[in-house]
Amino acid sequence: MQPHLPSHALFQDIVASSNDAIATKTLDGLVTSWNPAAERMFGWSAAEMIGRPMTTIFPPERFDEETAILARIRAGQKVEHFETVRLHRDGTLLHMSVTISPLRDEQGRIVGASKIARDISDRLRAEQQLASEREAAARERQALQAQLHETQKIEAIGTLAGGIAHDFNNVLAGILGLASLARSDLEAGVSPLERLAQIEAAAKRSRALVQQILAFGRRSVARPAALDLCRVVNECAQLLRTTLPAQIELCTTLPAAAVMVVGDANQLFQVVMNLTTNAAHAIGDGAGRIELAVATADVDGPLPRTMPAVAPGAYAVLAVTDTGCGMPDEVLGQIFEPFFTTKPAGAGTGLGLPVVHGIVASHGGGIAVGSRPGAGSRFEVYLPCTDAPGTADAPGTADEPAADALAAANPPHRVLLVDDDELAGLVSEQILRRAGHTVERLGDPRQALQRLAEGDAAFDVLVTDHQMPAMSGIELCAAVRARRPALPVVLCSGFIDPAVESRGRAAGVARVVLKERVVEDLAAAVGEAAALRAPLT
Repeated sequence: MQPHLPSHALFQDIVASSNDAIATKTLDGLVTSWNPAAERMFGWSAAEMIGRPMTTIFPPERFDEETAILARIRAGQKVEHFETVRLHRDGTLLHMSVTISPLRDEQGRIVGASKIARDISDRLRAEQQLASEREAAARERQALQAQLHETQKIEAIGTLAGGIAHDFNNVLAGILGLASLARSDLEAGVSPLERLAQIEAAAKRSRALVQQILAFGRRSVARPAALDLCRVVNECAQLLRTTLPAQIELCTTLPAAAVMVVGDANQLFQVVMNLTTNAAHAIGDGAGRIELAVATADVDGPLPRTMPAVAPGAYAVLAVTDTGCGMPDEVLGQIFEPFFTTKPAGAGTGLGLPVVHGIVASHGGGIAVGSRPGAGSRFEVYLPCTDAPGTADAPGTADEPAADALAAANPPHRVLLVDDDELAGLVSEQILRRAGHTVERLGDPRQALQRLAEGDAAFDVLVTDHQMPAMSGIELCAAVRARRPALPVVLCSGFIDPAVESRGRAAGVARVVLKERVVEDLAAAVGEAAALRAPLT
């Protein structure tokens, strides 16, 4: 039988042995009891605290809490699991969970309050540590995803490298052969114009290949515009036919009319490239068939699981169908997850289905997938249609003006041309002279600064290469602007990303021309820059 203890003694024993701080106070906030746990928790002994205000353990900014607590106690209300901050005697902040109840006398009148406080500092620190670890893990995951995206691009480019080299060698062989034939024509007194036209066409084909690879691999800001999806697919198919194994047949089914969408041509090119290369991997070493098809569809019914954000409306549908190995349901449910791959260890990270999904989602579209083991797969990419006229071209395939457009009706200007590459500088000089301009060409940007400092240096436009060993074109532009603020600058480079273009504008560049477009764009850019008479800011 348990020994019988008086209720008051039992209560005192519970209070004394509790691990929680237990105290009582008057309605004026003066401490009337203080258990051993409170002594350990706050550093004040019972003898020191009894008679003191409870706000002794309050940070000054928390004094208002005591007023509110006592008001609730007087009204007979309980304050439960109130999380707050209190002070240890040495000034250490303690995070507390507090429950405060009215204290009544024998007649039921409220004469004070009882307080139970638990130190939750360790728990909060653990929660904060966990939150910090989760944030760090999220940042690491984002970094790994970004790295994965770049790895996927590199992997796909590596897959294409053999075919691209083959195609380039064909083009170069054609250019060299045609040049030799043109020389023979001249020696025989025959006009070489037809040969030269063929050389020009071959060079443009090379340029398109370069643009497609740059578009696929560069980190570029999306530049959406109205474009024909059929044209993107057709250009991508032309490149893929040179890279896919000979035993894989690549077919395209494209409507005669344009199918217009609003999108970034480079990113959509990457979608087609990744899906098709992925299909080739599904086919493997055997014979097979891949079909690229474009159609239109009205979406107004139930949507696949992978397309929850697609709104009803008119859509362009890009379908990539293969006769490969297919996928079971458990794989289908994971193919768009980052880091998921069906490849064996050490064979790569996959060909970018998460990247494809992200690009399509950013265009307001979705992807439907159908597949069965042994029966191939079909990926359907839905992109919103538009009625807007096309303003963008497939990567590297922009229409080019006739050569006569170089001599457009612009007044002649005095041009200072700076390019450390002798051949590129010579071509630019001849283009500008052909357009009627007077050109002085230098190979060193430091020479250009010296020339502009001379008294007879009267120029209307400065045309400069960007990537030069002594000084970049942007640095030259900034230096020129400090000395000759009214002299407009045209910046030329083989590769200019949006960040470089932005820095150029900030430095005072009036126009930007890609090296591969100097034949088509340089003369017009010089005329436009000269008309400005001062650099844009």
